Amino acid sequence: MGVAIQRSSPFELWVGISTKQSRTLGEVGEAIEEIREELRYNGAQTKDYFLAGHGKSGLLIQTYATDRSESFKGIILYGACLSSQHPLSTYPLPVLTLSGDLDGINRITRMVDAFDEILTSTLDADVFLRSPVIVLEGLNHGSYISTELPGALKLFDIEAEVSHDNALQKIGNTTVLFIMHSLQMPEEELESIKFHLEIAYSNTFTTLLPIIEARTYALDENSESYWVRTAQVWFTGPRAPTPVAFKSRVMLWMRIRYSCRQ
Repeated sequence: MGVAIQRSSPFELWVGISTKQSRTLGEVGEAIEEIREELRYNGAQTKDYFLAGHGKSGLLIQTYATDRSESFKGIILYGACLSSQHPLSTYPLPVLTLSGDLDGINRITRMVDAFDEILTSTLDADVFLRSPVIVLEGLNHGSYISTELPGALKLFDIEAEVSHDNALQKIGNTTVLFIMHSLQMPEEELESIKFHLEIAYSNTFTTLLPIIEARTYALDENSESYWVRTAQVWFTGPRAPTPVAFKSRVMLWMRIRYSCRQ
């Protein structure tokens, strides 16, 4: 994925990827410092750092960056969202929230919640450009990596509808748009960058609208949605279903997606 991001960038862009499995904030900090040291050793001169994480790593890096916002220009969440402890309205950095519409781990209903923060935001009108929430069509949770997901994650993920190379190109293009907008460079490309982010926002809104409307119609007197709550358990419940049950769930999910697109 690092190569795909670099290929999408019009300027020199260094990418460091940790091969360690960081499970604590301390381990995240150690991995980041090791990467920074290696980048400096290889000639990187920049002070403009962005921090990215996939899945559970996205939860760790958003917490890590909160108290170190002066060290980063923004964070990138791949197949993850800001947690309730870190609402967009108070988060100190620009955030790219990127997920596929077939992500079975970072469910699309979670992306609706993230997108709703933008729709109801009291921040400036350009919050959707500063901290975009973008859903890419045809991608799943495994689209960001070159290896297979671990067994449990792979079981719940939905099969991608685009090739791995195509998925990486989409991820790279979107990531670089966010980086360029955050850095406000190159200056001569800013209008084009804004235009493409607006298109991504519009496409995401179109994708999520059926779910947004279904949730709105299903709200009860306590502003809770029985349909959304039970649908999330049904589609991606906490216990692994049997192969037959899982197949039925995916088929039902695909039928709902298909009907929403008519």
